[in-house]
Amino acid sequence: MFNAKNILKWTFSLVALFFVNCMDNSTEIPNGVSHVVSGLVVDNNNKPVSGAIVQIVPVNYAPTSTVMTQTSISSDTTDANGNYQISVGDIGAYNIECTNDTVGAFIDSVEVVQNLKEIQAPNLKLKKLGAIIGVSHMPGLNDSSQVHVSLYILGTNLITAPTIGGAFSFENVPEGTYQLILNPTLDAFGLKMITVKVSAGQTLNLDTVLFSSWAIRDSTQNQLFSVTWTGSQAVAVGDNGAILTSPDGINWTQQVSGTTEQLLSVVWTGNQLVVVGYFGVILTSPDGKMWSSRASKIGNPLLSVVWADTQLVAVGLNGTILTSPDGINWTSQLSGTQKNLSSIVWTGNQLVAVGDSGTVLTSGDGITWVHQISGTTNSLSSVAFSGAQILAIGNSGLILSSLNGVDWMSGFSTEAIACQFVAYLDNQFLAVGNGNGAVVTSLNGVSWTLQNTGGPNGFNSITWTGTRLVAVGPNAVANGLGGIIKTSP
Repeated sequence: MFNAKNILKWTFSLVALFFVNCMDNSTEIPNGVSHVVSGLVVDNNNKPVSGAIVQIVPVNYAPTSTVMTQTSISSDTTDANGNYQISVGDIGAYNIECTNDTVGAFIDSVEVVQNLKEIQAPNLKLKKLGAIIGVSHMPGLNDSSQVHVSLYILGTNLITAPTIGGAFSFENVPEGTYQLILNPTLDAFGLKMITVKVSAGQTLNLDTVLFSSWAIRDSTQNQLFSVTWTGSQAVAVGDNGAILTSPDGINWTQQVSGTTEQLLSVVWTGNQLVVVGYFGVILTSPDGKMWSSRASKIGNPLLSVVWADTQLVAVGLNGTILTSPDGINWTSQLSGTQKNLSSIVWTGNQLVAVGDSGTVLTSGDGITWVHQISGTTNSLSSVAFSGAQILAIGNSGLILSSLNGVDWMSGFSTEAIACQFVAYLDNQFLAVGNGNGAVVTSLNGVSWTLQNTGGPNGFNSITWTGTRLVAVGPNAVANGLGGIIKTSP
């Protein structure tokens, strides 16, 4: 049984379809036949290297301190001409690594696709190996307790552990860009991921990598439903027209909104803030302090609003969709559904809205909407976009994923079972909900890690300031009456 703090192996293969037409020098094969990754290892003068060990590892592989299994890592030794061939049973993305004495090479994300037998990888050019050093530190713990961390590099067989005091090192690291995972075994601290780039022969010093726990920054009389970051301030909205602003996520100021309606969603367009809520309320502000009411001409609650490069799009109850070029003038659009629409996201070329009974709608312009088959009747509460992957979450830990908004894959996560809002922040998916301090994170949308937020508060929304996470929700200590703001760190 996998622990919630482990990075689990994931099996998304839809992305491989995009690469099929890009590989011309390979042979088509029927289903069920192993695939072969071939390549050449050369030295710094481009001369073939014989006797070098080449390994191929799934990009999401998380090494452990136990013996590596052959099903996870395959290898070959280069022949007299520097060539290697490695059989791979499963389609997906793989990293290729080669070391030979004091030199090595690394290639990330070579795609193995279903209908191709042989995939020709780029040359592995051996260069001097480097290293990564640093100190992992969990605040409030003594030096002896700093050893309770597992450190590994995703998609490789590189793993280490800190010494007393937290000092760690990775030796024999080929030139490349990596995802370094620091996974505390103590529940009070959450997993941390760092993107690192190592040059040939470089000893990369990360200095002190600080783990953080969640801290309460403010409590309010009103429950808070949505929070966003403008680039210079955080803005949170909620019950009874509540609007709060903060330059850092720590110090908050109550603003006068001019309404007592429930405010459910806030977005920053680049030059103004736009808030939507109950009874079709819409507010705009250039600075978060001075707010103006705008006419929506509808009475339905608006549940979510997004900025789509040139226009605002809001969705709500009974299939309501509104669009506006400026936040002032709003037009009602035909959605083709009476289902409640709870969330909307812009991918850069299309809008994706989700809602009750597994409803998924897509549109390229906000005017013409197409109903997509989600494959579920579970209600979907939130949708997010990573830059490559669309992710929607729903009842009972349901996770839907799509690369195009049309074709959807479904799964369930026990870690995300209480989550109702998802966003892509700081290079990872984060989902929050009304569980006991529920914040879960995922690198790929499949495997989720539960973070310890110090409970018992659940959250309705979360954002990233560039230096810290800011989450808002109900105040559980006050039996849900009022709101709370927490940050990490």
